[in-house]
Amino acid sequence: MSDLSQAGRIVLTVPLVLGVIAFAAFQWNTTHVFNPKWHPHARFHAVQLGLFFIVLSGIGLWLIWGSDISVPTAAWLAAAVPLVFWGGEFAALLVPGTDPSPDPANPNTFPLF
Repeated sequence: MSDLSQAGRIVLTVPLVLGVIAFAAFQWNTTHVFNPKWHPHARFHAVQLGLFFIVLSGIGLWLIWGSDISVPTAAWLAAAVPLVFWGGEFAALLVPGTDPSPDPANPNTFPLF
C-alpha cells in the first residue's frame, strides 16, 4: 500500500461513494433520466456523464485502496479515461428514451467538405 494514511483514504473515499449514491438517487429516476418532459438528448448526456462518473469513481477507489500501480497500469488508466467517456455515449443509447440528436425530428448533419 502507498503512504496514504487510513484517515486520508477514508476522506477521499467519502465523496466518491456519496457521488455515486447521489447519481443513483437523484438522476436515475423519473425526475431526471426517465422524466418524459426531458428532451431525449438531455437524457442521453445525463446517462453518458453519469456512467463516466461512476466508472471514474471506481477507478479512484481502486487507486485509493488498491496496491501501488506500475507504469503499464498507469498508462492503461490514462488510456481508459477517454475510452470510458466516449464509450458512455454508446451505453447511453441503450437507455430507453435517450437520443444522441439534439432534435430527433431534425438530426445532426455535418457536411464534411
